[in-house]
Amino acid sequence: MSFQAAISLSDQIAQHIAAQIITGELVEGERIQELRIAKELDVSRGSVREALLILERTRLIDIFPRRGAIVTEMSAQ
Repeated sequence: MSFQAAISLSDQIAQHIAAQIITGELVEGERIQELRIAKELDVSRGSVREALLILERTRLIDIFPRRGAIVTEMSAQ
């Protein structure tokens, strides 16, 4: 028997943002607004920040101090 761990809230938020990037709702170079996403999903800004760190590790976004998170420019590779 195998058990599957429940997906954390920050992982769910990261999946939501990643889907927006992949579908083109969020475009290359666009700033990701923590507060807007938190309100849209009715979650805390802390959970959104954790999700953004997950996305930074997957290289979908870049996080810059005092500038926030920006969608990474994608190449054809």
